Amino acid sequence: MGNAARGGGEDSRNGPFAARPDAAGGRGRKAPRADGDDPVSISAAGCARLVQGEYEEARAMFNGAIRLDPGMAAARVGRGDALIGLGRYRKALAAFDRAARIRPEMAEAHTGRGVALLEMGRHKRALAALNRAASLAPGRAYAHCKRGEALRSLGRPERALAALDRAVSLDPALWAAHSARGRVLEDMGRSGEALAALDEAARLNPDSANVQIGRGTVLAGLGRLGEALAALDEAARLEPGDAKVDKTRDMLRRAMAGGRGGA
Repeated sequence: MGNAARGGGEDSRNGPFAARPDAAGGRGRKAPRADGDDPVSISAAGCARLVQGEYEEARAMFNGAIRLDPGMAAARVGRGDALIGLGRYRKALAAFDRAARIRPEMAEAHTGRGVALLEMGRHKRALAALNRAASLAPGRAYAHCKRGEALRSLGRPERALAALDRAVSLDPALWAAHSARGRVLEDMGRSGEALAALDEAARLNPDSANVQIGRGTVLAGLGRLGEALAALDEAARLEPGDAKVDKTRDMLRRAMAGGRGGA
C-alpha cells in the first residue's frame, strides 16, 4: 500500500489514489473482509476503501489498525492518504511525519509529506520531502511526478519538465504526470506539446475535470475557442458548480460572440 497512487496537488480534485492507473478498475470491487484482531487485514481493507474514494471509512479502518499496532508505519501512511482525500492536510502531514519517524527509509511516508506540504503551499519543504522520496525509491514514477509539481510551483520549469519526463518514462500510464507535464509546457510557451500531453492525460483518465480545464486553457490560447469551450463544458459536467470554470466559460462565450459580431 502507499501513496504512490495519489493525485494531490495538480489532481487534488479527484482525491488520493486518483492518479494510479488501476484506481478506476478498483472501484466497484468488493472490499476485503477485515479481521477485527489483525491490523494487517484491517489496513488492507482501508486501502480498498481508499481506492473506492471512501475516505472517512478508510480513515476509521487505519485508525483501528494503528490502535492494534501503533508502530505500523504503513497504516499511518494510509491514514495520511485518507486525510488528504478529506482535505485535512495538517493532520495528514502529522500522520506522514509519524510514519517517517517510525520508518525513516519508507519512501511512501516522504512522498506523503511532500503531497501534504504541496497542498499547504509550502513548496520548498515539499520539494525537500519529495527529493528524499525519489532518492529512496528512484524507480517510482509518482514521486517524480510530485517533484515536478513542486518545481513548477517554485518557478523552475526546466527542472520540473525533466522530473515529469522521468515520471512518464517510468510509468507511461500515469495520467497525472501527463497532466502536470502539459501545464509546465504551457508555462514554457510550448502550446502544441502542452495540448498533446493534456490530450494523453484525458485519454488515460477521461473523468478528470482538471485535465479538461487544462485542455480548455491551452486551446483558448491557441485561438481554438470552440474546442476550448467544449473542454470547459466537459469540466463543468465533471465538476459542477466550479466558479472558475463557469467564469472562464462565460469569457469564452463573450469572445466567440464578439468574433461573430465583428465578422
